[in-house]
This record gives sequence, C-alpha cells and structure tokens, in this order.
Amino acid sequence: MNFRLPPFHWWRTVFYLIPLITIYTIVLGTLSLASSLFQKTGYFAHWCARTWSRLILATTGVRVEVAGLDRLDRNTTYVFVSNHQSIYDTPILFWSLPYQLRIIAKESLGNFPFLGWHLRRTGHMLVDRRQRHTPDLRQLADRPGLEGQEPDDLAPMLVGQGIEYPTQIVHGRQ
Repeated sequence: MNFRLPPFHWWRTVFYLIPLITIYTIVLGTLSLASSLFQKTGYFAHWCARTWSRLILATTGVRVEVAGLDRLDRNTTYVFVSNHQSIYDTPILFWSLPYQLRIIAKESLGNFPFLGWHLRRTGHMLVDRRQRHTPDLRQLADRPGLEGQEPDDLAPMLVGQGIEYPTQIVHGRQ
C-alpha cells in the first residue's frame, strides 16, 4: 500500500485558509446584514465588503497593483465589469475601487438564505436573465434606501459569466 501525505498547499488550504475565510465571511456578513436593518444606504455594508475583501487578499497572499485610478473622474458614474475568470474578481474590485459598489447579479442568487437577503437589503440589483431586455441601470439609484444619494456615490459592478443564448454565447466581455 502506497500512502502519501498531501502536499503543503493542501494542509494550508484546509487548516488555515478555509477556516479564516469562513470566519471573515460569517463575522463581516453578519455585521453587514445586521447593519441593513438600521442603515438603508448600504455604506456600512460596503465597508464590510471592502474589509472582507482586504482580509481575503492578505490571507491568501494576493498582491494587487492598481493603475489608472487617477484617470477616473470622481464626479462621473462608472459601471465596472469583470470577466469572472477567478475567484478573486469580487475581492479585488471591492478592495481596489474607491467607489460605493453595488453588484448586478442574477435573480436566482436572491433565493439563497443570507446572500439573497443581503443583496436585496443593501441596494444591489438582481436581474432576471430569462427576460431579454437590458436592465435600466438608473433603477440602481432607486433601490430601497438609496433614494436621494448622489449618482456619483454609486457604481454598479457586473461580474459577468458566460450566458448561453440560442444563437450565440456571450462571455461577459462585451
């Protein structure tokens, strides 16, 4: 019988990374969801997401170098899009971009306990992909609790996934 111990990265992942990231997610996710009961703007929830992102990047040893932020006009609203090629897309965007990000996600994510509650209560936009019309991003500013905010305070974030249409495949890079 040939028994081999798993490599170091397996031990590191199972006994260090997964437990720490689980703790970050439970603590900051609970704080974020609880804050939505008192603060409808989602600003504290966004702080929780940024902190969670920074902790994940630091814990996993991911270093991010951002270039070009000086070319963004703080008085302009942007839509940030990622091609979702990595599990790090969301943490990198939340940590690196100096905007109040709101995720545009597929409607079915709203059905998950905690995640769905959080997305709905903190001003994110859930889109039904079965409907073939383009969502009006101006609706984002009309989300419950976000009324009255300046448009430049919010920046929608789309983390695209491959979507199959009858005639073509769109990979979220358009």
